[in-house]
Amino acid sequence: MNLDVVNAVFSVLVIFGIVTEPMTKGVGDSTKAYTYTEPK
Repeated sequence: MNLDVVNAVFSVLVIFGIVTEPMTKGVGDSTKAYTYTEPK
């Protein structure tokens, strides 16, 4: 039952765009991020 609640919460967050799948096209590190030599 607890797993159902967790899945439901994540589903709602995904629907509202709060949680994104990193493998989704257009989501991820920008090309600028690949040029960093240290965190900014």
